[in-house]
Amino acid sequence: MDFQFPLLGWSAWMPGLESRAAWLSGASEPLAEVNSEANSAAVPAVKFIDAMTRRRLGRLARLTLQVAHEATCDLPPDLPLRLVYASRHGDLHQTVNLLSALAQNEPLSPTAFGMSVHNAIAGMWSIQRQDRSAATAISAGARTLHAGLLEAVLQWQEHPDQPVLYLYADDAVPQPYALQTAPVIPQALALVIGNPTQSQCHLPDEKQSVDVAACIRTLGVLS
Repeated sequence: MDFQFPLLGWSAWMPGLESRAAWLSGASEPLAEVNSEANSAAVPAVKFIDAMTRRRLGRLARLTLQVAHEATCDLPPDLPLRLVYASRHGDLHQTVNLLSALAQNEPLSPTAFGMSVHNAIAGMWSIQRQDRSAATAISAGARTLHAGLLEAVLQWQEHPDQPVLYLYADDAVPQPYALQTAPVIPQALALVIGNPTQSQCHLPDEKQSVDVAACIRTLGVLS
């Protein structure tokens, strides 16, 4: 994929690379060192979300909301952002828990069922930001990262005066499905695609733009 688009903000998360600063200083480190098993249980704190809501969030939701918050924190809070959310597996942990409950004839949790829906995290972000802009949810197998990015860029190109927030996230696949797929490292990416027409927006400098491209390539390898 070789095209250019303007960035108003960005963030990415992976165990060992849990902030923009970490990516800018360590995105070129060997993957074996950056993504050790010791870091596989890391989870963002998402302290900007109220405690009652935080208790309902699984790791995938926390990853996604954390990068979305960091990527948009310098933007005007009332700036409408169309949303493209992409995840290959969605919150499969919630689905497995629901299936296990069904197999044991246990009642299902309405909250868990709601969070298992593929676009539930996109809805939570819209509620968190109080933004009623259009949202698109995508799952495209091994090409999910790139398919979602292509959709976000095409939406921006169609209406370049309206920025688009692209969110990509995936989590480790739980058993028994982990036996049938390649290992997945918990990962999330947020890109705000749009022209710098807002006075409060700060574009990444040239070095950051290069490292964002490296970040996308890294996550593409791991997807």
